[in-house]
Amino acid sequence: MVKKAFYVLLVCVCGIGHCRAEPRVSHLPARLSGSSMNITFEVGTTWHTVHGEVKDLTGRVWFESPKDPGSIRATLTIPVIALDTGSESRDEEMRDSMNAELFPSIQVEMPRISPSCDVRTLTVESACTYATKGTITIRDVTLPLELGGSVHRDAHGALLVDGSAHLDWSAFGVKDPSILIAQVNEEVNIAFTMTLPQIKKSL
Repeated sequence: MVKKAFYVLLVCVCGIGHCRAEPRVSHLPARLSGSSMNITFEVGTTWHTVHGEVKDLTGRVWFESPKDPGSIRATLTIPVIALDTGSESRDEEMRDSMNAELFPSIQVEMPRISPSCDVRTLTVESACTYATKGTITIRDVTLPLELGGSVHRDAHGALLVDGSAHLDWSAFGVKDPSILIAQVNEEVNIAFTMTLPQIKKSL
């Protein structure tokens, strides 16, 4: 009888708003932008290595199945005009080689990212690795893209993701930007970092 009375009292108190559940913390889904993701790239030439960065991007990361920590998916759109090597003339030539007017963006699709751990249980002291395969579309050519890197948590609870990839720009039908006295290597090395802040959700 006492238990029943206590239960009725608890229901009544919660019903008028005095009983609050602790919010559930997550990091996904998340929208990606130039402020949450940083991408750099480099390509060798006869004279030196050209370094560049992506100035703008859009995308999202989400769980395909919320109960499966290995079902992370991601999409990314990078405007060709956002590729910046610090030289306006070189960037103009790069956009021309990629035919940016006809193909204005680069598309990346990652259908499944499976870290070696459940990212929801990471602590500041722990980290885990991941490797995944997806696709990248440059111009009108779509080819496989392999990514690998690590995930860890910062002191504020955000997930920090870093990774790298490599691609051959000539495989996408990009016009060779080399000139007689300076050849451009075909391999492009890509590195990125991504920050996924905590999202508090009420139970």
